[in-house]
Amino acid sequence: MTSAATVRIHASQFPENVRRDLLTSLRTRRVNHKFHYDSIKQTQKWLALHEAHSPARYDNDCLSTYDCAFNETAGKIKSKSVHVIGLGCGGGKKDSRLLTLLRMRGKSIFYTPSDVSIAMVLVARQAALKNFAGEKLFPFRL
Repeated sequence: MTSAATVRIHASQFPENVRRDLLTSLRTRRVNHKFHYDSIKQTQKWLALHEAHSPARYDNDCLSTYDCAFNETAGKIKSKSVHVIGLGCGGGKKDSRLLTLLRMRGKSIFYTPSDVSIAMVLVARQAALKNFAGEKLFPFRL
């Protein structure tokens, strides 16, 4: 495991823009979704909720749907290298399943987990590190 991670951060997440979004949320009484996962604690709570209630974790039909889609996708890719971008990557478990299938087919893999939460991006990065080398990981906070 590497001891450091380089994460690219989109300009929309720079302090002045986050402050603007927070003020807008407070003024309109509509919380921007990114503030639900802003802290590590909030991210951990979301991931625990997702683990407990997501059909992607306990429903065999849902799991087989993902597996079927991932197998079909992996089978259609002719390129020797693949760059997977996980938009709203969450904890990265679904992305990791696809990455594993691609690796099993001999593909060279590049992975960009991206999310509004830096903690989610790091969790997805960690999940991906279990399957392949970290030098091909490009975490990105939207």
